[in-house]
Amino acid sequence: MNSTLQDILGLVKRRKIKTPTDKDYIVSAAYDNPQEALKPNPKMHSSLISIGALKEMFLASFKNFALGGWARYDDTQYTEAAPLNIVHNAPAVILPNNAGFKIETQLNSLTSFYNGSTQKITPVKLGDAYTMVVSFKGKTANASQNNLNISLSSTGTTPYDRVSKTLIFTKSTQWENFYETFKFYADADFIANGNQWMISAAGNNDVQIADVIYYIEKTYTGNI
Repeated sequence: MNSTLQDILGLVKRRKIKTPTDKDYIVSAAYDNPQEALKPNPKMHSSLISIGALKEMFLASFKNFALGGWARYDDTQYTEAAPLNIVHNAPAVILPNNAGFKIETQLNSLTSFYNGSTQKITPVKLGDAYTMVVSFKGKTANASQNNLNISLSSTGTTPYDRVSKTLIFTKSTQWENFYETFKFYADADFIANGNQWMISAAGNNDVQIADVIYYIEKTYTGNI
């Protein structure tokens, strides 16, 4: 150990600097407890820490606590050729998105923001805040006599169904693009139960839905 220490001191003296690699080690020393540092002759224990292990620890920490991150989830089941039919004046149904195509390379999280199997939004942490874009195509037989209502579900006690909007058709019988932005936070109810987008049609005609896309961006990391 003395020889290793002498080698290290020699490198410091000569200012021999190298680019670190995962296979390199750094020397660490630590007290058994904070009180030990107050003693006249405190005892310290030395150890070696690999650069690779240190890097993995930092990366894991950043992924769990990074401020932001985003993901995209596309439904691949319902298309213009085979749309979902929303029966007018009927109870709301889940806006379908099987996440058959997704981009999660910028999550900055070990947890996905959406589950295509349960079709639920899955916040990472209590207190997180999100901005979500819901995009899809819709059409109906008579634009002036029909509209859509979209909202989050409320499976628990928090009235997340107030995160909602009424959508108006402006084109007669053609496909129309809808691009709606919503903001919400994750409380204990949301974390425990997840949440789904619900959609219903009001008026005199059914509505067809296709090409649903979700863009979810985490804008704040909860400190609870």
